[in-house]
Order: sequence, then structure tokens, then C-alpha cells
Amino acid sequence: MKAAHKSSAKWLLVVMPGLVLAAVAGLLLCVEALRLGPLATPELVASYHFGSESMVGEGGWPYLSQSMYVVSSGLEGAALLVCALALALGRRRASWLVSGYVGLAVVLVAVYWPLL
Repeated sequence: MKAAHKSSAKWLLVVMPGLVLAAVAGLLLCVEALRLGPLATPELVASYHFGSESMVGEGGWPYLSQSMYVVSSGLEGAALLVCALALALGRRRASWLVSGYVGLAVVLVAVYWPLL
């Protein structure tokens, strides 16, 4: 096996899990922000029951209002897409790879720690 082939396979094995997680989650959160933001229908907004005690209790502060949910989803999605970009650039520099995984960990902990 050639050295270039080995390093390429190794890079894919190290980068792909984080890259896929960050890119897919980031895109889904951005789409969610668009669906409930500028593209929202009244029926969709009503189905989320923003501000209700049960939704705030289960989902946390983003469910206090529609605008808070849209802003938090958009910011989380953008942060995850930046992490995905850093991971994709990790082939050029190891520091980008480390930054991408550290950023991914920080975003996931910041978002989901209060829900645990």
C-alpha cells in the first residue's frame, strides 16, 4: 500500500465521523431555523407550543418563544458548520483538525449539557 493511500485512509477515518456529525447537524439546525423563522406557517408555529410549561420544561429556554428558538437554532447550526469547515481543512494543518473537534465538543456540551 502506498504511503499516500495510507495517509488518505487514516485522514478519512479520523475526520469523517466529526465532519459528518457537524455538517449534518449544522444543516438540520439551519433548516429548522429557516422553517420556523422566515418560512414559518401559523400551523407549524402553533404545533411547537412555544412558551408552554411542558415545552420549556423539556426543551429549556429556547422554547420560551419562537424568536428565541430560531436564533438559538441558527447560531448552533452556524457554529457546527464552522466546526465542519475546520475539520475539512484539517488535511492541511493538524491545528485545524484539533480546532474542529474542540469546537464540536464545546457546541455539543453547551447545547445539550442543560438537558441532561
